[in-house]
Amino acid sequence: MPSGELAVFEKNTITADELIDMEVYDALCSGPILVSDGAVAEKLKDHPLNRANYRVGIGMAEPQHYIIIVYTEKVTLVNLADDFLKFDCSVAYNLDGGKNTFISFMGDQLNIPRFSTWKDPEAEVTNLLMFGHSELVK
Repeated sequence: MPSGELAVFEKNTITADELIDMEVYDALCSGPILVSDGAVAEKLKDHPLNRANYRVGIGMAEPQHYIIIVYTEKVTLVNLADDFLKFDCSVAYNLDGGKNTFISFMGDQLNIPRFSTWKDPEAEVTNLLMFGHSELVK
């Protein structure tokens, strides 16, 4: 959101035109919503994807302060939501995790993707979420 807040919407509750009218300039579609209004999202426990799997999620502790959690071991959606609550996230969203999850910070690889046959794991990652600013990054 223009304010730096992370906003999440249930499927089929908002249109692209409405997002544009709200001056949203970055949007992604994945899900489900993990945390809403500082609590585990309603019905998450019964969600069909709430089984143990490799997980990645993004949460907001406050506007412009985001937390990304990457699990290279299998956990449920509820487990992931609970972890975002430990960081006082008021909202959190599940991203596409899976075995190909790759995360780096300031150019350093922070995990090893589960596909051990990869010679160049970065080349296999097709979706990227990047943000931040540092005088150390050119």
